[in-house]
Amino acid sequence: MDFELKDTPEMAKFRQEVKGYLKEVMPAGIKVSPYFADDNEEQYQLRRQLGHKLGEKGWLYPWVPKEYGGAGLNGD
Repeated sequence: MDFELKDTPEMAKFRQEVKGYLKEVMPAGIKVSPYFADDNEEQYQLRRQLGHKLGEKGWLYPWVPKEYGGAGLNGD
């Protein structure tokens, strides 16, 4: 069996686009914690800010159809 992930040129291009965009819009000071008990109002607002930016690109829920604010990706 071959378990190696194979990128298409389109996948590699998209990955670079996402990395560049995140560097551009990632709020300074955002922390990611798996525990909601660690949340505070500041972190909550920073995550919301990032969520809005990702939503503008259709990347917050990429499987949702474009007409509903997603990217229309189906995972194939």
